[in-house]
Amino acid sequence: MTLLGAALCFFRPPDDIAGPFWPSGGRWRTCRAAANPRVGLGQMQSGLALARQIGFQLFIPDGLLVLAQCYLQAGQLEDGFGSLTEAAQMSEQSKMRAWEAEWYRLRGEFLLARARQRHLVDVNQPDQREADGCFQRALEIASQQGAKSWALRVAMSQCRLWQQQGLVEDAYRALKTLYGEFTEGFATQDLQEAKALLAELAASQCARGAFGRLHIGVLGDACGNVRHRSDAVRDDHIAVAVEAFGV
Repeated sequence: MTLLGAALCFFRPPDDIAGPFWPSGGRWRTCRAAANPRVGLGQMQSGLALARQIGFQLFIPDGLLVLAQCYLQAGQLEDGFGSLTEAAQMSEQSKMRAWEAEWYRLRGEFLLARARQRHLVDVNQPDQREADGCFQRALEIASQQGAKSWALRVAMSQCRLWQQQGLVEDAYRALKTLYGEFTEGFATQDLQEAKALLAELAASQCARGAFGRLHIGVLGDACGNVRHRSDAVRDDHIAVAVEAFGV
């Protein structure tokens, strides 16, 4: 394989951005999903070196975002912020905006990670407020681009933040709406993560007995009195409740 061919296979965007013309493959997906972030870091650094070697500038910002994700998983926040800054600078130079939504999502994630490192958990803490703003901006961009995959990923980040802030019902409603727009691809990593998060949000509400306006009759029948049951039985009841919501 030529250097150009190797780079094309390494930097492959999501299907709803790539279109039918792009070569199959895309090792960057493997890097993002790597169980060991150190493995992903090594692979992405090699891939970026390859892209720079052949002057393949167009998709280096995408690679930098995946590298930032690896840094986030490894807890190397300063290196990750550096990758985000370089990606923004290169995107500005090239006027390539395809990954702008993901850039804002990752910046929000880094802001939250920095707040956690500093043990700042106040919902009014500046990093949390700025992170929520980043997620909102990312959703707006993804909507303008018609990029549902990016939008779903951003929504999961925002809904996790809302969950921490006690806005579980709002998080469930927002994510359920986006998840419901998909008609295929349910075996993909993002949709599997979205389904799991919806189940977690539903279970949280069920455990509180606080679903209120959200199909309370069906949920009440499914959950029953779960507090006095074994973990296995309780999990079965929660699964039934989640299924009742169509998750």
